[in-house]
Amino acid sequence: MRSRPTDDTASHHSALALHGLPMWHVDRSLVVLAGDVAETTTRNGLRVMPLRALVAPVRVDGLSVLEVADAVVTTASMSYEGGLVAADAATHGGACTTDDLQEASERLLRGLRGRRRVRSMLADVDPSCESPGETRTRIILQVLELPVRSQAVIQDRGVVVARVDFLVGERCVVEFDGALKYGGADGREALVREKRREDRLRELGYTVIRLTWDDLARPAVLLARIRAALGVRA
Repeated sequence: MRSRPTDDTASHHSALALHGLPMWHVDRSLVVLAGDVAETTTRNGLRVMPLRALVAPVRVDGLSVLEVADAVVTTASMSYEGGLVAADAATHGGACTTDDLQEASERLLRGLRGRRRVRSMLADVDPSCESPGETRTRIILQVLELPVRSQAVIQDRGVVVARVDFLVGERCVVEFDGALKYGGADGREALVREKRREDRLRELGYTVIRLTWDDLARPAVLLARIRAALGVRA
């Protein structure tokens, strides 16, 4: 960026990186810029796209960068999963709103391909999702075509027992576990609390399925586990 003309603007996942938003399912070897060009050119890991007239960039660390909503929408035009992971993180953290994303899509789509991917991303944004792992889990769970609620609150006789990552159907709890919160003494205490919480959920008749990143890499196996818990055939 610092070696380019000053009116070039970081776009797509390059803008996500500068805004500190998560990048998933994007080509990290490719730097994408919006520049004063007539057509898109790609050479030596650099892509320059003719989007300058459609955006009002901001400054990040002295560099010209698409606003957050614009960065999410342009990323979604190339990758539904990449756009949704970024959109969930941005809306959950307050960096933009779903209205901001809608406005950005209406303004930018006439200059982008991938309109269907963007519209699908907009329909699936969930600001309640708290991590990229949860977003990835939700993408996989969509295949089940069953009701899925994010951050569902489970009560027993009016008393809150737990807030779970996902409630699939009526009685299947799915939790994503990044495994980073269980290190050290505090982590061991957190693990004990999690076990007591899960024991209570099982006492109430819920099945609890805990997932890791490795599970997300094998979606077919994961879906088979959940279907078995639900008693649903593929």
